[in-house]
Amino acid sequence: MRTFIPSLCIVGLLLALAGCTSSSSLPRGTCLEFADGDTADLTSVVDCEEEHRFDVVGTVSWPDMQSAIDELDAEAVHAGIADYSLEAYWEWVPLACEQQLRETVGLSSVTVDGVSGDDLHLNPSAQYYLDHSLASLDVFVAGDRTTTCSVAWMSTENTLTALAHPDGASVSGLVSGELGVLEAYGCFTRFGPGDQRPVVCDEPHNGEYLLVFDGGTALSSEFIESFDPVTTKASDYSELDAYCETLIDTVHSGVLDDGSWKVWGDHLLSFGGGWDDFDGTFDPDERYMFYCGVLRSADDSVTGSVILGDIVSVSG
Repeated sequence: MRTFIPSLCIVGLLLALAGCTSSSSLPRGTCLEFADGDTADLTSVVDCEEEHRFDVVGTVSWPDMQSAIDELDAEAVHAGIADYSLEAYWEWVPLACEQQLRETVGLSSVTVDGVSGDDLHLNPSAQYYLDHSLASLDVFVAGDRTTTCSVAWMSTENTLTALAHPDGASVSGLVSGELGVLEAYGCFTRFGPGDQRPVVCDEPHNGEYLLVFDGGTALSSEFIESFDPVTTKASDYSELDAYCETLIDTVHSGVLDDGSWKVWGDHLLSFGGGWDDFDGTFDPDERYMFYCGVLRSADDSVTGSVILGDIVSVSG
């Protein structure tokens, strides 16, 4: 049995938030503050070296927007997006913004066993969610129907937090380590089955989440069907572990070279998709999300991040 981590944001959950703010089409890499609740304020552009809560990763346009407006009118469409009742939009936008993030951090071009990062739905695991913000109603009605996708930074307590990007770093360095913000990465301490607690990476820990991917694309249907997402039991974890090792070595070359890290993989129930009401039957049209990370022995704690390459042993 392997234990699903209940902390949703630690695995980079792509939450669907409709922030109704002003002026869209912001350049990738723009840094923003927040508006009402936890949504991005598209008018509050700030210097990325200053503390901020959102990094824009791209702007997307729903292909069916005009037809929806022709049927319902612009105000009704805006309202339907804001209250989540326009289901077709919400089926489209998380994947569209996920694609923007993947392009921003350089995972679209990754290829593993001939399968692209896009087809793998590959993304980094870290303390973030994806915010999907529309323009304000008046701007939307006037003709700006785009959606701004931005990364919202989270603390280990899963609350929105403010980060600064020193020395001109940006969200594009989330995978390469250039971002250099320890709080943004997914470190944890595993005390035993069911007891894995997120920590910032400059505190002692023995594990780090690295990547999220679609096992429905990468793994055999036999493995998926053998997996119980409730108990996290599988007939044989070797296929998942082997794939995670290849994936980590491809994206984060050298992390596993010294032999001190064990590869750790499990399913990502919080992404829904094929795991919702899973009855043991593989559906090729669904996504079956897994995460990959690295783990040390319980009595071997370190500080730092394998992504940043600043690991220091503190016990063991």
